[in-house]
Amino acid sequence: MRALSELAFAAALLGGLTGAVFLHPDRDGSWFVTDGTDPVLLAELILPDAMPPQAHPSELPRDLGFARQAWEKFQGYQKPSQPDRLVIRDFMPVPLADGSYVVPGLGVRLRETTEARTKLLEIVDVQEYGAFWNKRGNPAYEVGGLIGGTIFQLDQSLRSALSKSGEKKLRNGFSFQTATAMPYRNHKNEPRMQIQSRSLRVDPMVRPRGRWLVAEPEVKDDAPTPAEEYDQLIADFRAAVATAPCGMDGRSLLDLERQIDLLETASDEPLPFVNVRQERDTACAIATHGAYALADLRRLAILRQGDCSDVKDGVSDRIEQRAKELEREVAPPKFPVWARIGVFGLRDPSRKNLTPEEGRTRKACVLEYLEDDLFAGN
Repeated sequence: MRALSELAFAAALLGGLTGAVFLHPDRDGSWFVTDGTDPVLLAELILPDAMPPQAHPSELPRDLGFARQAWEKFQGYQKPSQPDRLVIRDFMPVPLADGSYVVPGLGVRLRETTEARTKLLEIVDVQEYGAFWNKRGNPAYEVGGLIGGTIFQLDQSLRSALSKSGEKKLRNGFSFQTATAMPYRNHKNEPRMQIQSRSLRVDPMVRPRGRWLVAEPEVKDDAPTPAEEYDQLIADFRAAVATAPCGMDGRSLLDLERQIDLLETASDEPLPFVNVRQERDTACAIATHGAYALADLRRLAILRQGDCSDVKDGVSDRIEQRAKELEREVAPPKFPVWARIGVFGLRDPSRKNLTPEEGRTRKACVLEYLEDDLFAGN
């Protein structure tokens, strides 16, 4: 545990005796003490150094103070903030010393403002992978955009969305009502605001939160790209499956798929598709029933994807590679199902975008190879 100052230690000891004092870790590694009126642990939020520090709990506006009392009654409220999961308290606005607010669960920093006699929230900063970041490309949700209402109204909307089955909604994702604000001028050339009600989706967080686009504008040179993270993620998954083929449960797969979704969203280029659920099921089936021979999978690859060029001078490298991939995809008793799809392709050339004549040529080559290979006993 971090070292405590003598004053903090004395206060902690006193709190243990009276139940009236709470210790909180501050961002810089020190600790601060509050009385028992605010046990929210506001200091759990980790902010970049470029952001203002958190305001003292005593500076919380009166209406948000009442809102916190409502949050405290939610099931799961006591769970501490986590780096890779959203919890109930992540959706309580956290006040900063400059008067702005951070909502960790949304990945957004907001400041109350008034324009055209309308109370609004200006978007000051957005964090990668959060609900606002997922809306990038829509100016209403980017830095400089405006949200209708006050911070208390936003807090109220979030509380309403999470008031029933909150923890379940955090696991599966949920939507809540908000509003965007767009400036315009009326027929008298007077400034006005067009407020439009919107539904904003919050996806489950399954990876560490990213950088703040304004407070941390520069990406570290040694930071891995989404493609590199994806390659490592798939490599770790395959290593885990190789070690315990039947050990990965559905929840772990769901988390993995959500991590892949986030990386695909963050990547500028399409990522290779890997059906992790199918690979897990296949590995488990192979561990239970045994694997098909590579020769069988080679014939299956030719039946499903081969053409005359693949069997003209032996089996092509493309088919060999595909056969090795099928080792992770086909396990007992799935071979007949995969083969049946290949037969459909031979019967109906249009499934492979071939003309009837091209289909007949392909069918003759594939069947001749399969017959010769089977009778040769390979």
